[in-house]
Amino acid sequence: MKIMFYKTKCILFAIIIIGLSCAHVPRNNPANPIRTVAVLPMVNNTSDMDGPELVRKGFYKLVRNRYYEVMGIPQIDQILRGIMGITLGGQLGLTNARKLGEELDVDGVVFGELLDFNYTITGFYNSKVVRAKFKLVSTKTGDTVWEREEKVQKSEVVFSSKGAMEALKGNLGSKMISKIVKVSPLKNEINEMIYKFYRSFPPGPVAVK
Repeated sequence: MKIMFYKTKCILFAIIIIGLSCAHVPRNNPANPIRTVAVLPMVNNTSDMDGPELVRKGFYKLVRNRYYEVMGIPQIDQILRGIMGITLGGQLGLTNARKLGEELDVDGVVFGELLDFNYTITGFYNSKVVRAKFKLVSTKTGDTVWEREEKVQKSEVVFSSKGAMEALKGNLGSKMISKIVKVSPLKNEINEMIYKFYRSFPPGPVAVK
Protein backbone atom coordinates (compact mmCIF):
# COMPACT_ATOMS: atom_id res chain seq x y z
CA MET A 1 0.00 0.00 0.00
CA LYS A 2 2.81 2.36 0.91
CA ILE A 3 4.61 1.43 -2.31
CA MET A 4 1.53 2.26 -4.39
CA PHE A 5 1.13 5.59 -2.54
CA TYR A 6 4.80 6.42 -3.17
CA LYS A 7 4.48 5.58 -6.90
CA THR A 8 1.36 7.74 -7.15
CA LYS A 9 3.17 10.69 -5.55
CA CYS A 10 6.09 10.28 -7.97
CA ILE A 11 3.77 10.21 -10.97
CA LEU A 12 1.91 13.32 -9.79
CA PHE A 13 5.21 15.11 -9.16
CA ALA A 14 6.42 14.22 -12.67
CA ILE A 15 3.18 15.53 -14.18
CA ILE A 16 3.54 18.83 -12.29
CA ILE A 17 7.15 19.24 -13.44
CA ILE A 18 6.21 18.53 -17.07
CA GLY A 19 3.31 20.97 -16.79
CA LEU A 20 5.54 23.73 -15.46
CA SER A 21 8.09 23.07 -18.20
CA CYS A 22 5.45 23.25 -20.89
CA ALA A 23 4.19 26.52 -19.45
CA HIS A 24 7.52 28.08 -20.37
CA VAL A 25 7.56 26.73 -23.94
CA PRO A 26 7.13 29.74 -26.27
CA ARG A 27 3.85 29.58 -28.23
CA ASN A 28 2.35 31.65 -30.99
CA ASN A 29 0.35 34.76 -30.14
CA PRO A 30 -2.73 35.07 -32.41
CA ALA A 31 -3.29 38.62 -31.13
CA ASN A 32 0.01 39.86 -32.52
CA PRO A 33 -0.81 42.05 -35.57
CA ILE A 34 2.67 41.54 -37.04
CA ARG A 35 2.61 38.41 -39.18
CA THR A 36 5.18 38.99 -41.91
CA VAL A 37 8.68 40.22 -41.08
CA ALA A 38 11.82 41.29 -42.96
CA VAL A 39 15.23 41.18 -41.25
CA LEU A 40 17.10 44.13 -42.77
CA PRO A 41 20.85 44.53 -43.45
CA MET A 42 22.72 45.45 -40.28
CA VAL A 43 24.56 48.65 -39.52
CA ASN A 44 28.21 47.68 -39.10
CA ASN A 45 30.14 49.48 -36.36
CA THR A 46 33.06 47.03 -36.50
CA SER A 47 36.00 46.43 -38.81
CA ASP A 48 34.82 42.92 -39.72
CA MET A 49 33.11 42.72 -43.09
CA ASP A 50 31.59 39.25 -42.63
CA GLY A 51 30.20 39.73 -39.13
CA PRO A 52 27.01 41.69 -39.95
CA GLU A 53 25.72 39.14 -42.44
CA LEU A 54 26.56 36.18 -40.20
CA VAL A 55 24.68 37.72 -37.29
CA ARG A 56 21.81 38.79 -39.55
CA LYS A 57 21.36 35.23 -40.83
CA GLY A 58 21.32 33.98 -37.27
CA PHE A 59 18.61 36.47 -36.34
CA TYR A 60 16.63 35.53 -39.46
CA LYS A 61 16.49 31.94 -38.18
CA LEU A 62 15.40 33.21 -34.77
CA VAL A 63 12.43 35.14 -36.22
CA ARG A 64 11.46 32.20 -38.42
CA ASN A 65 11.30 29.98 -35.32
CA ARG A 66 9.17 32.50 -33.40
CA TYR A 67 5.94 32.01 -35.37
CA TYR A 68 6.37 34.63 -38.10
CA GLU A 69 6.39 34.46 -41.89
CA VAL A 70 9.87 35.72 -42.69
CA MET A 71 10.88 37.20 -46.01
CA GLY A 72 13.98 35.64 -47.58
CA ILE A 73 17.21 37.64 -47.25
CA PRO A 74 18.10 37.52 -50.99
CA GLN A 75 14.63 38.83 -51.86
CA ILE A 76 14.92 41.64 -49.31
CA ASP A 77 18.32 42.71 -50.61
CA GLN A 78 17.15 42.60 -54.22
CA ILE A 79 14.19 44.90 -53.51
CA LEU A 80 16.23 47.29 -51.37
CA ARG A 81 18.92 47.53 -54.03
CA GLY A 82 16.69 47.65 -57.09
CA ILE A 83 13.86 49.90 -55.90
CA MET A 84 15.35 51.94 -53.07
CA GLY A 85 19.06 51.96 -53.96
CA ILE A 86 20.02 50.58 -50.53
CA THR A 87 22.89 48.11 -50.29
CA LEU A 88 24.15 48.68 -46.74
CA GLY A 89 22.50 48.78 -43.34
CA GLY A 90 23.90 52.26 -42.75
CA GLN A 91 21.76 53.59 -45.61
CA LEU A 92 18.50 52.59 -43.93
CA GLY A 93 18.51 55.91 -42.10
CA LEU A 94 17.49 57.50 -45.40
CA THR A 95 14.07 55.85 -45.19
CA ASN A 96 11.60 54.71 -42.51
CA ALA A 97 9.66 51.64 -41.39
CA ARG A 98 6.44 52.65 -43.13
CA LYS A 99 8.16 53.09 -46.51
CA LEU A 100 10.04 49.82 -46.07
CA GLY A 101 6.78 48.06 -45.25
CA GLU A 102 5.21 49.35 -48.47
CA GLU A 103 8.11 48.24 -50.65
CA LEU A 104 8.73 44.90 -48.96
CA ASP A 105 5.04 44.19 -48.25
CA VAL A 106 5.60 43.15 -44.62
CA ASP A 107 3.99 44.01 -41.29
CA GLY A 108 7.25 44.45 -39.42
CA VAL A 109 10.92 45.12 -40.05
CA VAL A 110 13.91 44.23 -37.91
CA PHE A 111 16.70 46.80 -37.69
CA GLY A 112 20.04 45.53 -36.43
CA GLU A 113 23.37 47.03 -35.43
CA LEU A 114 26.61 45.11 -34.89
CA LEU A 115 28.55 46.83 -32.11
CA ASP A 116 31.40 44.40 -31.39
CA PHE A 117 32.81 41.49 -33.37
CA ASN A 118 36.34 40.86 -32.16
CA TYR A 119 38.65 37.98 -31.45
CA THR A 120 42.13 38.47 -30.01
CA ILE A 121 44.56 35.55 -30.19
CA THR A 122 48.00 35.94 -28.66
CA GLY A 123 48.61 32.42 -27.41
CA PHE A 124 48.84 33.69 -23.82
CA TYR A 125 45.56 35.60 -23.78
CA ASN A 126 42.63 34.80 -26.01
CA SER A 127 39.44 36.86 -26.12
CA LYS A 128 36.19 36.73 -28.12
CA VAL A 129 33.36 39.22 -27.98
CA VAL A 130 30.16 39.67 -29.97
CA ARG A 131 27.66 42.45 -29.21
CA ALA A 132 24.62 43.56 -31.18
CA LYS A 133 21.27 45.22 -30.81
CA PHE A 134 18.04 44.68 -32.69
CA LYS A 135 14.59 46.18 -32.75
CA LEU A 136 11.30 45.12 -34.30
CA VAL A 137 9.25 47.98 -35.73
CA SER A 138 5.67 47.87 -36.96
CA THR A 139 5.42 49.13 -40.54
CA LYS A 140 1.77 50.08 -39.97
CA THR A 141 2.30 52.37 -36.99
CA GLY A 142 6.04 53.04 -37.03
CA ASP A 143 6.21 52.02 -33.36
CA THR A 144 9.06 49.96 -31.91
CA VAL A 145 7.40 46.89 -30.40
CA TRP A 146 10.58 45.18 -29.16
CA GLU A 147 14.19 46.28 -28.69
CA ARG A 148 17.17 44.65 -27.00
CA GLU A 149 20.96 44.60 -26.86
CA GLU A 150 22.93 41.45 -26.04
CA LYS A 151 26.60 40.59 -25.63
CA VAL A 152 28.67 37.44 -25.34
CA GLN A 153 32.27 37.73 -24.19
CA LYS A 154 34.74 34.97 -23.41
CA SER A 155 38.39 35.08 -22.48
CA GLU A 156 41.09 32.70 -21.31
CA VAL A 157 44.62 33.01 -20.02
CA VAL A 158 47.13 30.32 -21.01
CA PHE A 159 49.77 29.95 -18.30
CA SER A 160 51.94 27.26 -19.88
CA SER A 161 54.32 28.45 -22.61
CA LYS A 162 53.91 25.13 -24.39
CA GLY A 163 50.15 25.33 -24.03
CA ALA A 164 50.22 28.92 -25.24
CA MET A 165 52.11 27.99 -28.40
CA GLU A 166 49.75 25.10 -29.11
CA ALA A 167 46.73 27.34 -28.51
CA LEU A 168 48.20 30.02 -30.74
CA LYS A 169 48.88 27.60 -33.60
CA GLY A 170 45.46 26.01 -33.25
CA ASN A 171 43.60 29.32 -33.11
CA LEU A 172 45.53 30.89 -35.96
CA GLY A 173 44.91 27.80 -38.07
CA SER A 174 41.21 27.89 -37.19
CA LYS A 175 41.09 31.61 -37.99
CA MET A 176 42.70 31.07 -41.39
CA ILE A 177 40.43 28.15 -42.29
CA SER A 178 37.38 30.08 -41.13
CA LYS A 179 38.17 32.94 -43.52
CA ILE A 180 38.67 30.54 -46.42
CA VAL A 181 35.42 28.58 -45.92
CA LYS A 182 33.42 31.58 -44.61
CA VAL A 183 32.90 30.10 -41.16
CA SER A 184 33.48 32.58 -38.38
CA PRO A 185 35.73 31.73 -35.42
CA LEU A 186 32.98 33.46 -33.44
CA LYS A 187 30.29 31.02 -34.57
CA ASN A 188 29.60 29.68 -31.07
CA GLU A 189 29.45 33.18 -29.62
CA ILE A 190 27.03 34.27 -32.36
CA ASN A 191 24.73 31.31 -31.62
CA GLU A 192 24.84 32.02 -27.90
CA MET A 193 23.98 35.68 -28.44
CA ILE A 194 21.12 34.81 -30.80
CA TYR A 195 19.67 32.48 -28.17
CA LYS A 196 19.71 35.36 -25.68
CA PHE A 197 17.65 37.42 -28.12
CA TYR A 198 15.33 34.47 -28.71
CA ARG A 199 14.29 34.31 -25.07
CA SER A 200 12.80 37.82 -25.14
CA PHE A 201 11.63 38.15 -28.75
CA PRO A 202 7.79 38.36 -28.85
CA PRO A 203 6.05 35.37 -30.47
CA GLY A 204 4.23 35.93 -33.73
CA PRO A 205 0.70 34.81 -34.69
CA VAL A 206 1.53 32.02 -37.15
CA ALA A 207 0.30 28.66 -35.81
CA VAL A 208 2.54 25.60 -36.09
CA LYS A 209 1.35 23.34 -38.88
